[in-house]
This record gives sequence, C-alpha cells and structure tokens, in this order.
Amino acid sequence: MCADRDPCFRGAAAAHTVAARAQASAGSVGCAGAEFAGIVKTGRTHLMDAMPITLGQQLGGWHSQIAACEARLAAVTPRLHALAQGGTA
Repeated sequence: MCADRDPCFRGAAAAHTVAARAQASAGSVGCAGAEFAGIVKTGRTHLMDAMPITLGQQLGGWHSQIAACEARLAAVTPRLHALAQGGTA
C-alpha cells in the first residue's frame, strides 16, 4: 500500500468500525436501561452530592452520549471520504 494513501484509508476504516460498534453499544445500553429502570442506586452530582437515581437513568445518560457520538461520526464521515490523496513526493 502506498504511504500516502495508507493513513487516509486507515482513518476512513476506523470511522466505520467505531460507528458500527457505537450502534451496537447504543442498542444494548438502551435495552439495559429499560430493563434496570426500577433499581435505585446512589448517584453523584458534579459537587459529589449523593442523590438517589435509578440504574435506568444512568444507562439512559450513557445511551444519550453514545447517540451524540454517533451523530458526530456520521457528520465527519463524508469529509473523511473527500481527503486528497497523493502528491507529496
């Protein structure tokens, strides 16, 4: 593989791999959030105050973060495909 193209291909392939794994993780975290919605646990605020939350709420927060990452990956993927290759010699 050409040294100029290799980093471009790796970046695009990595984005597709991460996106696929994020989709799988979001699905399982979302299902687990619904399953564990009734389990109460101690949560922490930014001030480290202990307050009761459900495990479903915590997993729902993780699900939202994964969904935001998926949206960012979907936005950057077309730009990864448009990278100029070669011409560095």
